[in-house]
Amino acid sequence: LKDVLDNCTVPEYTFRDIYVARLEAECTALAPAAPLQPVLTAARGVYDDVDPIVLFRGDWERGDRFDDAFQKTVAYSEAPGAEIAFAFEGRAVTYVYTKAPNRGIASISIDGVAKGTFDLYSAAVKWQSRLKFDGLGPGRHILVIHVTGKSRHGAQGVFVDLDALEVN
Repeated sequence: LKDVLDNCTVPEYTFRDIYVARLEAECTALAPAAPLQPVLTAARGVYDDVDPIVLFRGDWERGDRFDDAFQKTVAYSEAPGAEIAFAFEGRAVTYVYTKAPNRGIASISIDGVAKGTFDLYSAAVKWQSRLKFDGLGPGRHILVIHVTGKSRHGAQGVFVDLDALEVN
């Protein structure tokens, strides 16, 4: 919001430290963000949410006291539009996450192709749940996990989390 106010408004009237401003219709700061472009590429293996090869955009929190999570850490967000990007070399990738009553719906794409929306809700907590995407063919791929800000009826939140990513 600060960026929008600083870059996309024109003061119309000021009085001491208060002002009225109008929003510039052509402001580029309001343009959609460019896709995350990971520079590093993961090889075969398991990558925790705290690994620097995993890119995050938006408001993500990290917790390191979850005994049943991979290496006891989980990154999570409820901010619509927050996302994770992960580049890897392999024919398959597995998204490891937590199913829980406060989980929402994530949309996932690989190489810009939508793989669907996935409901992470469960009435009981289920640590290290897995979604595997295989048959990708050789070469470098980019996985994007997107927080939709939506959840099923009865869910107690819209959180999407990342526990780990596994490349095969």
